[in-house]
Amino acid sequence: MKSILDHQKVQYESEITNLKFCLKQEEEKRMGSDIILEKNQEQLRKKDEQYCMQVEEKQQLELMLRSKEMEFKTLTNHLKQVEEERNETQRQLCQEQNARAIQEDILNTHFWRQKELEEESKKVATKHSEMSQLPAGFLQSSQWGSQQKVASPRNCQVEDGMIDNHDHEKELLHRNQILQDELAVLKLELDRIRIQHQEDESKYLEENESLKEKNEELKKELKLNEDALTQTVFQYNGQINVSKTE
Repeated sequence: MKSILDHQKVQYESEITNLKFCLKQEEEKRMGSDIILEKNQEQLRKKDEQYCMQVEEKQQLELMLRSKEMEFKTLTNHLKQVEEERNETQRQLCQEQNARAIQEDILNTHFWRQKELEEESKKVATKHSEMSQLPAGFLQSSQWGSQQKVASPRNCQVEDGMIDNHDHEKELLHRNQILQDELAVLKLELDRIRIQHQEDESKYLEENESLKEKNEELKKELKLNEDALTQTVFQYNGQINVSKTE
């Protein structure tokens, strides 16, 4: 009976040892599973953080991209406006130059009219001088004929010619004086226009130069924004590719 009990005792102890071993193995497995679970949870947490960071970076890149596009559009519109202002300045300068040319043509026309009138006046004066230098016999005959109220046809023609020449000379002198007055006024007006034109031309040239410099600066700024926009798009596409790969 004792041997049976001893045998059962040994058997129970063996079973207990086996159970303890199995329990230890199960505990080790459970601990390993917990470690793996923790590692997986840590990896998942890191992935989640990385994903959130990528989403935030993507949003920032999209905002930056939209901002760069707006800046690019604004600069393009500003550049177009500067070019339109420059073209308008050049158009006004051409108008001023055309107006100056017209005024000079008018002045030249009056100048030549005055010269022609002066030449005609000289011719009349010469004829008048020639008439005044006729022989004294013609004049005495004319005086004697007037006293007798009888005049020869030739003397009448001479007297009429002298009167006509004198009236024509007076008319030419009057017209010459009018043209001289007009010419003086036109010269003053032309001088005023020239001075104004020089001031306007200087102003337009300064504005044109300023607009030209502004245009160059805008082009440089536009080029920098284009490069920045290209770099932003490149980074944005790179981030998207990395996200897709992961």
